[in-house]
Amino acid sequence: MALSEIIIINGVFSLLVVIVFIVVGVQLALQYRKRKEKVYLQTGIAWIGVSEPWWPSSISFLVALFNGTGINIELYMILNNAFLPIFLTLWLIVMCQLMNIKKKFLILILNIAISAVLEILMLYFLFTNTPLVGTKLTPVDIDFGPIAAIFLLYILLVFLVFGFIFAIKTLKLDDLETKIRGKFLLIAFILYLIGAILELIITFPQNRIILLVSAVIFYIGFVMPEKIKKIFIKSKK
Repeated sequence: MALSEIIIINGVFSLLVVIVFIVVGVQLALQYRKRKEKVYLQTGIAWIGVSEPWWPSSISFLVALFNGTGINIELYMILNNAFLPIFLTLWLIVMCQLMNIKKKFLILILNIAISAVLEILMLYFLFTNTPLVGTKLTPVDIDFGPIAAIFLLYILLVFLVFGFIFAIKTLKLDDLETKIRGKFLLIAFILYLIGAILELIITFPQNRIILLVSAVIFYIGFVMPEKIKKIFIKSKK
């Protein structure tokens, strides 16, 4: 079966999201070798994990190029959700370190417990009442059921709440470079929020363009390459 134009476009943009997030994540992780700070390695891995919801769409698109139907809903949802709790936990470890949060252990245990319950529910209903988890619309896109929607909203909420808090705290510091970093990070998290929410509502290529931009801006804010730093610090003086 030939794939329609919109399916191909959505599949290509899913691939682009995954590729760009992986490239950004790897670049962040490589900063560990240069700066000898473990937080860059952890953040890079966590950022790669942020793209997991687009893994199954990308894989299904590639498979659909050969069989016209892509992967089945069960494999799709497992690829969509299975590792998100691990990546979220790593993200929380990074945020707690950067913000020196004292109740780090409590936050991590609470997150692990909630994530485990949601993961178990998702897997249970995936094989007993699949529509509650999701319904396949095309080879590359699905309509999320209430169980998957709750799971993804929890992951998104925790990821962004800690991200926003970190960005806002960074903005409040006196150092000019740090303030600029905070502005980039805040913009990145806002764009990711917009793109991710739109993706939950309706699949559209523009949503994924927003996500691509958020990844690039996050990299700039977290790493602050010398060329970017010179441009913005010079413009502020």
